[in-house]
Amino acid sequence: MCGVEMVISHGKIKTIKGEKQHPFSKGHICPKAAPLGDIHQDPNRLKTPVMGKGDQWITITWEEAFEMTTPHLGTIREDHDNNAFGVYLGNPSVHNYGILTHGPQLLKVLKTNNRFSASSVDQWPHQMVAWAMY
Repeated sequence: MCGVEMVISHGKIKTIKGEKQHPFSKGHICPKAAPLGDIHQDPNRLKTPVMGKGDQWITITWEEAFEMTTPHLGTIREDHDNNAFGVYLGNPSVHNYGILTHGPQLLKVLKTNNRFSASSVDQWPHQMVAWAMY
């Protein structure tokens, strides 16, 4: 809900600030938006799947990652329960057509109560504090 104005040069984010013309935030920038440039350009940011091999991490393809993990999902559920899985919903998934159209089916199959979102990080704690205080 906060409008963000970014200056990008040569593919790198130079500045991020609140967009003054945004109808809701009117120039305010939330704590999640301010460090986006640092997060996006962090040299340690994972952009592809990795796999531990000994004491190293090696890059693997998405196909390899799915081939390695998919057969174990049933075992994980059998050994633990449906709540062994967690799902993150929200930004940026609300902007992803595939997640919007297929996400509900995935949630139905997983049957997990562990659902998280941006609100889990920055809204529910505020609400809990307000409840506890007042």
